[in-house]
Amino acid sequence: MLPPRLLQTVFPRHKGKPVEAEKIASSIEQLKNHGVYDLEAPRLPDAEIEIPPLNGKSISEHFQNVGDKYIRPYISAVDALIQSSVPPIPEEFAFKSGWVRYSEDGKKFRCVRAPREDAVVFDVETVVTEGGLPAMAVALSAKHWYTWCSPALVEGRDHRVDVVTPDALIPMDRAGSKKHQVIIGHNVGFDRSYIREQYSLETTGTRFLDTLSMHVCVSGQTSEQKIMTMSLKKKRAAYEEKLKKQQISADTFRPPPNIKWNAVSSLNNLGDVYRLYCNRELEKSARDTFVTGTSDDVRKDFQHLMRYCVLDVLATRNVLCKLLPMFREKFAHPATFFGVLETLTAYLPINENWRKYLDNCGKIYDELDSRSSAILNRIANETCAMLEGDSYRSDPWLWDLDWSTRETKSAAGIGGSEGASANNDESQSSQVRKPKWFRDLNEKQDSEEARHPAWESESWSFSIRKRCVPKLLRITWDGYPVHYHSELGWGYLIPAEPDHPTWSSDGDASSRESPTEGKGGFFPLESYLKLIDEHRAREQTDESPSSAPGPEEAEEKFSDLGDFSKLDNDWKDVSQEAERYSTTSEKTKLKTNYPQTTFDIGLRGVRFKKLPRSPGSAYNAGSPMSRSTIEKYWGTRMSSRNPEDIAELLDIMKHTSYWKTVRNRISDQVAVWNSENQGAILPRILPAGTIYRKPVDRTWSTTSHAAKDRIGSEFKAMVQAPEGFHFVGDSPDSKELWIAALLGDADCAKMHGSTALGWRVIHGGLLCDRGLHQETARIIDCTEKQAKILDLVRLHGGGQGLLTKILMELMPNMSNAEAFLRTKDLVKLTKGERQWPVTKSKPVSVRAVGPYQRALTFANGKSWFETKLWTGGSESHFFNRLEQIASESRPATPFLSAGLTRALEPAVLYNSKYAMARMNWVLQSSAADFQHLILLSTRDLFNEFDIEGRLVLTANNEVKYMVASEHRYKAALTLHISNLFVRSFFAERVGLDDLPYAVAFCPHVTVDRVLRQDVEDDCVTPSNPRGLRETYGIAPGEKLNIYEVIDRLAGSGKPDDNVITQVQES
Repeated sequence: MLPPRLLQTVFPRHKGKPVEAEKIASSIEQLKNHGVYDLEAPRLPDAEIEIPPLNGKSISEHFQNVGDKYIRPYISAVDALIQSSVPPIPEEFAFKSGWVRYSEDGKKFRCVRAPREDAVVFDVETVVTEGGLPAMAVALSAKHWYTWCSPALVEGRDHRVDVVTPDALIPMDRAGSKKHQVIIGHNVGFDRSYIREQYSLETTGTRFLDTLSMHVCVSGQTSEQKIMTMSLKKKRAAYEEKLKKQQISADTFRPPPNIKWNAVSSLNNLGDVYRLYCNRELEKSARDTFVTGTSDDVRKDFQHLMRYCVLDVLATRNVLCKLLPMFREKFAHPATFFGVLETLTAYLPINENWRKYLDNCGKIYDELDSRSSAILNRIANETCAMLEGDSYRSDPWLWDLDWSTRETKSAAGIGGSEGASANNDESQSSQVRKPKWFRDLNEKQDSEEARHPAWESESWSFSIRKRCVPKLLRITWDGYPVHYHSELGWGYLIPAEPDHPTWSSDGDASSRESPTEGKGGFFPLESYLKLIDEHRAREQTDESPSSAPGPEEAEEKFSDLGDFSKLDNDWKDVSQEAERYSTTSEKTKLKTNYPQTTFDIGLRGVRFKKLPRSPGSAYNAGSPMSRSTIEKYWGTRMSSRNPEDIAELLDIMKHTSYWKTVRNRISDQVAVWNSENQGAILPRILPAGTIYRKPVDRTWSTTSHAAKDRIGSEFKAMVQAPEGFHFVGDSPDSKELWIAALLGDADCAKMHGSTALGWRVIHGGLLCDRGLHQETARIIDCTEKQAKILDLVRLHGGGQGLLTKILMELMPNMSNAEAFLRTKDLVKLTKGERQWPVTKSKPVSVRAVGPYQRALTFANGKSWFETKLWTGGSESHFFNRLEQIASESRPATPFLSAGLTRALEPAVLYNSKYAMARMNWVLQSSAADFQHLILLSTRDLFNEFDIEGRLVLTANNEVKYMVASEHRYKAALTLHISNLFVRSFFAERVGLDDLPYAVAFCPHVTVDRVLRQDVEDDCVTPSNPRGLRETYGIAPGEKLNIYEVIDRLAGSGKPDDNVITQVQES
């Protein structure tokens, strides 16, 4: 536990509360049952450090006081704004470059440098087709309206520039100023990226308040609820359209009764949010001019478009007036408000290496993409030869492609070629027949050039994403040819049972997939059976590969476990509900009497079986050529009858797929250059982008690592500190696991480590093989990285069904039955067994409860038993506490008392719907509490130790700051101390007045010159083949535990004021 000096500082009221003997005995029994009671973890040496005194009588009071101090000026400014009356909207807007301030009556105006008030509502509009730079902006203060026009707009130019400099952006006149100002907007992170002073290396006192994030916290929806809401909007729109035409009577539209949450929540766009809180409509059609128009279009309609922007600002202000009191009621602790403000100070410095990176990625990608296109071109041309004699009709893959043809010119027939004959016969020979599937392969098929294609030319862009490619490459699944069905998606064809009716069919004349004229024809059953016989013969002589996918790919797939509601068991009901109330006509349902996974699609002698889908997915499987499918199944369940070509294509696809996915997001970052070689990017973060209150950004908050086979995957390492600065960050691992363990320990005996989960999280890392992930790996017989994924899913509320699905994703060769048995063992040993206790001392198993008693439970609305409990597992106490919090009438986190979105409160839900989403919310939102407290504590300690630190990024449970190089180790110490303060706060909030020394400080703090996931990663990729050290001269960074930080500070020869360190062996 904490040494006495630290204990008295962070727990000044520590008295060592006695624990009930019965709880101690229960804890010892559990620890013995799970094999950890007799284990003794090594004791760590005490790092005696002098830390600043608390700002209060307890750690809880400290954070309350510190939070109040930092948010007070911003809250006061916002309160003054919303309590004022709105000045009249000007009748006419000044078409002048720069800022214009209108008089309080709106009739006069004057040019000003920038808005001068402490709080303004702000909105920017850009010309998207001309590079997305700002064209106009509006600000509203307590007394004045302000409008801004770009010089390009006023001077008759368009907005395209080769290099974005601060001159192209909007001034707010506060560069380097410490005066407090708050700028409010809806998705204000977007607007912030166009403010000039925010790109200065110096920090300012300006903060940004995002109404979109506040709405998500108060009334945001899960992914499934958003789907249903969009479906209902379509239904309502169709109803209103018919009502206008008087085709139906009024009041016939009724939302389904089981989605009461729709009345207290909405989608996130300003129009829907405005309707929810203000019950009024917001006209948004004028926005199209900014999206699809030009600067000339904006100039022609200037007055109308400026008024549209003004009305958006007014709507945002009105939303703020309604939303702010609700937000402060649900999130009363000042740390939450501080976290929302602080997140939007993120700053990513870049240099000329950013341009070099973009150039290298584009060059390498284009080379590989051209090679892929050439291979597909050759395969397609060779396949076209099967038109002669119609041999494609007997091919189990090609028979149903569209082979209808038209005559086109060959390469020689377009523009001629040297030595070409002019006689008529040779001219006719240049006319070649190409089937429609061939023409569809060309990505440029809709271009002018494609109307007269040189089909044999390798300059054409043939895409591997096209639907016919798996068939051209003759892909098999478990030895069976793949097949695409218009309603069922991708699957494969397996032989039907000998007595199945399909064997008596004359072909595939079924109306479901009857071939149309010009397409392949009847299913070639004879060729198919021959293919299957050959495969089975090979299986008897060859060893089947059994390797599972690499853990890195599996871990990355599940690394962002943010929105677990998409994996909720309620998904099936939600998707059916969404489809039920959709305005589009329902698709024809396939009639199947065959068990579950196979379908009769009208092909003689075969049945259709779907390819596997992602866990929780309600949709059909994607293409067999998708990266995720290839990584999981290639060489195990997937193969090809064309091995040489596909080997090269897959290698190219592996290299290019990542860049193809992210290049637009990365290239579209607004990089603003303060000088020739130094610039910055402001990430457009949503401080609370999901109901779990985690920061979200489409590019920078994603989890990714540099990989040798992924072009561009080193992009985060291209964020590089300027000369004289370093990045310092905490470690993201184990925070949520520790929170789960803390909740379980507090529920069990109010002692740290009193549950097996708590013991493993606290002490398991000190013993090589007794940590949580190692124990799960032993139970499942999987790798530690795969175990980590299963642990995260389970601790976020995932049940056995979801665990089984994910285990099969991680280990695709495992049978369903085997995966079920392994996860059953895992759940029994971790969660335990579900009990219905009649009394606390005599629990009754769920299996012992008869149907009559269960019926009574639901019939009278009261539980026959006290409550359901998990018992006997290493994590039972945690899950009991988790479910208790999630089932409260108004769930709130145990730490900052942060409230749950109204859309998930039990009062507006049908039965137990979204139970998993609520449990997941408890843990993830508690982690958001942790993050907000870290931000608050670090900012306070930076000020205490005179460190000028600028937040670089906060995402994925980690924070990174940029500090002067001379202060990097002092900043590292502040992060360790912040960790101590925050974990102590968490412990105190659940009734514990001490903290295990093993978790008091960060596992490590990173010190680096670049923004990379692993400080020792040289980031070797196809676009950076020589690594960071050789290409950019960047050495590895440092990972420093508390002892190493103390050593660095002691060895610097410059002891820092207020920081006294020494290490004592105990």
